Amino acid sequence: LDARVPISSGLNQLRSSLASGRTVEQLMGDLVKYVRSLKQEHCDVPEPNTDSRNVADELIRSGMLSSRTILFLSVSLSDWKVTGASTGLKEILKDNPFKQLEGRRFIDFVHPRDALKLRCLSSFHGSEGSSSLLNTSYEVYIRTFDSESFECRRCTLVPISVHDYGVVLFNLLLDPAASYIPEPLNVAVLKQLSGIYAFDEIRSSTLPWDLDAKIERLDQDHFGFIPMIGALLHCPQTRKIVQEMSSKFGMQLSRLALRMFQLHLSFLVNEEGFLVMSKHVRLKLPSYMGNFQSMWQKHEQSSIDGNKEDLWLRKEAWNRFYQHKNTRNLEIHLSKFSLRRDGGSVRCSNSESILVNQEGITIWSEFWDESQAKFADVVQYFSKVAGTDDMLYSTELNCNRSVRR
Repeated sequence: LDARVPISSGLNQLRSSLASGRTVEQLMGDLVKYVRSLKQEHCDVPEPNTDSRNVADELIRSGMLSSRTILFLSVSLSDWKVTGASTGLKEILKDNPFKQLEGRRFIDFVHPRDALKLRCLSSFHGSEGSSSLLNTSYEVYIRTFDSESFECRRCTLVPISVHDYGVVLFNLLLDPAASYIPEPLNVAVLKQLSGIYAFDEIRSSTLPWDLDAKIERLDQDHFGFIPMIGALLHCPQTRKIVQEMSSKFGMQLSRLALRMFQLHLSFLVNEEGFLVMSKHVRLKLPSYMGNFQSMWQKHEQSSIDGNKEDLWLRKEAWNRFYQHKNTRNLEIHLSKFSLRRDGGSVRCSNSESILVNQEGITIWSEFWDESQAKFADVVQYFSKVAGTDDMLYSTELNCNRSVRR
């Protein structure tokens, strides 16, 4: 790049690290100016040197994508699919859950809380939209991975050029990875964050069955809320009582079941030192409706170990869980990706960012809705209503110890 990009900034020989006499920062500034000048040239009348200009443009692009120190990304603005990435960016994101970067939606790497900032850019079209896009930088947090965990890092996306066919070239300014010393998981803290949770309908942006309907269009193996409730109502006694209460209080069965639904979350540590998340569910009537409660049923148990076990050759669909490297005290922050084999690549039907603290559980879900040809995202809250069921938690601990032995 240094040999190909014209010099337009003042030189600083004392700080120079390049043959031209520029610093890397000055080269970056000159590159942005040069690429933008190429896009601003009038193309109505072919010029004698058009071919040479196209060759120069391609050489510049080749130089950018081969860079290891300066991070570049090109995406299709309509769906944020990656069309190209520099060598340095590929290296940083090489341990991602999807096995590849190009062809992936870059928003899959962005924390769901920031995804809306980028999705809004899809509305920029035409020359006016391109001008607005180029005059602003965009700050988001992206998830970078190693084989077992992830880290949220602040990233500023600086648009360099917008092509007529909707591909945008960005320069990424990424904060360095934090240095940290991993600490053993504190069993007392894990029990403090374990407990019984209930769905918070007021604070959530959608109802569970509405989310299920959207995700099931993308992933037929999705085991959602309705099948879970169906499994709980399979017990004749439970079904009879819930149906009686539904008739008595004039509530739809699904609505009553949602009010009764409780989730027991148990956090444990396995023999390899990885976090294990165990979920049990039940239906429980409030005291003014009789205080009935069903038996706990185990819903799932997940080891939060990222890419540790490669399921690529053994399963058609699977989930991957990663733990945030440096979360705050009394918090557990996870990322979940629902993946499916799709020919020779991996398709992500749904990604979630899960935050558990003493107040409850917050789940940000983000996915591409093919039927609407747009991104969809929801937020669900579960409020903590009680500590752990001591008998259930002890059983989980004992089962985990026996597995470890």
